[in-house]
Parts: sequence; C-alpha cells; structure tokens
Amino acid sequence: MPSTRIITGDWAEGRESEVIEAVQASLSAALKLPDWDRDVALELYDDKRRIIPTGRSERYTRVEITMFSGRSLGAKRALYRSLVIIL
Repeated sequence: MPSTRIITGDWAEGRESEVIEAVQASLSAALKLPDWDRDVALELYDDKRRIIPTGRSERYTRVEITMFSGRSLGAKRALYRSLVIIL
C-alpha cells in the first residue's frame, strides 16, 4: 500500500476531499490499486508557513509517495504523468 502525503497552500481549503480523491484516483489507475487500498493525507499551509519555489504560483503542490521498490518504471511514469495533469 503506498503512503501518500499532499502538501499545498490554503487555496485548497474547502476542496480537501476533491484534492485527496484526485490523487487517490491517479494512484489507483496508474498502480492498479484496489479501491480499499488508501493512505492519503493532506496538509494545508498559509503563506507564512511555507516557501514556494521561485516562479511557482501559490497553488504549488508537493505530493510525496512512499511505496515498495518493486514497482515498474512504467507504473511510476504513468503515476507521475497522471498527477501532473490533475494538479
């Protein structure tokens, strides 16, 4: 089971479930996970509690996924492509 942490700004306040479900859908599709296989956490920070990389908007989002090393490179690439499109 992958363990996923989403870190973003307070732009997502009120949209927490939408962001979590979008990331979970990407995980499920790219890694062929069953629906019950979920471990996703979302953390929101205001501008005073994070530094955004130069040239990025306040919607800058970091997604950290910890999973076993046996996943194929193709599955990891599919997951990355899927996440970049939704976020």
